[in-house]
Amino acid sequence: MTQARKQLKIASIVILILALATLTELVAGMMAINLSDFEATDGFSEEILRITKIVVMVISVILLLPQIYIGLKGLKVAKRPDSSRAHIIVAIILLVFAVIAILDPLRAILGGQSVLDNLLSLLRCAVEITILYDYIKSARIIAG
Repeated sequence: MTQARKQLKIASIVILILALATLTELVAGMMAINLSDFEATDGFSEEILRITKIVVMVISVILLLPQIYIGLKGLKVAKRPDSSRAHIIVAIILLVFAVIAILDPLRAILGGQSVLDNLLSLLRCAVEITILYDYIKSARIIAG
């Protein structure tokens, strides 16, 4: 049982690190967008573009909440097991989304698009799938 707890703790930490990396990548990407590059035409002022940028960031952070939840819950369960299974269900849903997400870089690579970018995306998806699978397996062992 202690091996499953260690695996769950490691998987939870990696999930939190991946969520932090995604958030950092998002913030860096949003900061790199220069609003002065866009023309204020047809009713799209610089303020509307700035608001759109903020809305995209907020929605992206909301979409990261399930990863943060299972990361924190996994750390909690690894320390003190309980009978809750909601975090396992959330992890299964995220695993399904990760499997679906791996199809896009595969399609792009096979289609001859930018191999390096898509290879990195493919690698990231594969790591996410592996970590989520390990999380689910360990959490199920602990839950009994």
